[in-house]
Amino acid sequence: MNGRETILSRIKDAVKNSSGPFSTDENNELKIKNGFASITPKDNTGLWTQFKNELEIISGEFHFVKNIDNATEIISKFLIESKFERIGISKEKICSHAAEIIHKRFSNIKIISPDKLSYQERKKEYSETETAVVHPAYAVADIGSLVFPYVQTGTSYPHFLCDNIFAIINKNQIVANQFELFEKIDLEEAKNMVFVTGPSRTADIEKVLVLGAHGPRKLVVIVCSEEFQ
Repeated sequence: MNGRETILSRIKDAVKNSSGPFSTDENNELKIKNGFASITPKDNTGLWTQFKNELEIISGEFHFVKNIDNATEIISKFLIESKFERIGISKEKICSHAAEIIHKRFSNIKIISPDKLSYQERKKEYSETETAVVHPAYAVADIGSLVFPYVQTGTSYPHFLCDNIFAIINKNQIVANQFELFEKIDLEEAKNMVFVTGPSRTADIEKVLVLGAHGPRKLVVIVCSEEFQ
C-alpha cells in the first residue's frame, strides 16, 4: 500500500467511527443556558459594560452617547484630525443619515454609497476610502462582537476595505451571547452574515504583529441611548 492509499484508508476508518462520545442527556441544552445565565449581567447597562470590556481587550474603541448627532461629532472629529474627505457607508438608513449630518458640516466630504455604484465601482471606491460608517444588527456582549447580516447591509466592502470603521448601534440591539442571538435572528439572514470582533490583526508571519491584514485597522463602536429616527 502506497502513501496515498494509506491516507485514504485512515480517512475511511475515521469516518466510520464517532468523533466523540454521544450524550443522551436531554437536559444538556438547559444546563448550558443556565450556565450562561449565571455569568450574564441582568440588565442592559451591565451587558454593554461587558461588551465594552471585551471590545477594549482586543483594542476596539467604545463610546456611549445620547443620540446620532453626538455620534457624528465623534466621527467628524476623527475626520478633521485625520484630514480624510471620504466616507463609505452601508445601505442602512441610519448610515445615510449620519453621513448627511457630517456632509452638512463639511461640504467637501464625499459619501460613497453602495446604492449608487455598480459592483466593480464599489470595489474600487471603497478600497480608496479610509473611513466607513456601518450599522450592526446586534452586538454580542460576552464576546465583544458585532453582527452584520448582509441582506441588511447591501455590501460587505465598507466592513473590510476601509481602514477605519465606525459602527453606530442602538442600546437595545445587544444580546447576552450567541444562544440568545440565534433565538432572535431570522434563520434566512443567518445564512449570510459576519461577526466582526475588534480591529483586524495577525502575527502569523515571524510573530510580527500586522494591523489591517483582513479588515479594519481601527474599530469604533458608538452606542446611542435614544432610538434612531
